[in-house]
Amino acid sequence: MPTASSQKTAAPPAVQNGGMTFLGIEDKQGIAREVKCSVRKIDDLMARRAIPFFKLPGRLVRFDVAKVKAALARFEVRAAGNRN
Repeated sequence: MPTASSQKTAAPPAVQNGGMTFLGIEDKQGIAREVKCSVRKIDDLMARRAIPFFKLPGRLVRFDVAKVKAALARFEVRAAGNRN
């Protein structure tokens, strides 16, 4: 019979990057890595209010990865061609 100390519990799938990601919430550097752009571009998108973000006390800014990716999907340009 296995004891509690011998059983290993897996981390939840939302905890990644050494604990930096928690339930799809990232900091500015993390969201820049996630969408493959620079931190400066994230600053620009924030200033233009093109991506959603949370402003928390103490100059703390966090992003919901799914919401940012959905907001960036609006900028997708479709290929010209067959218009069926």
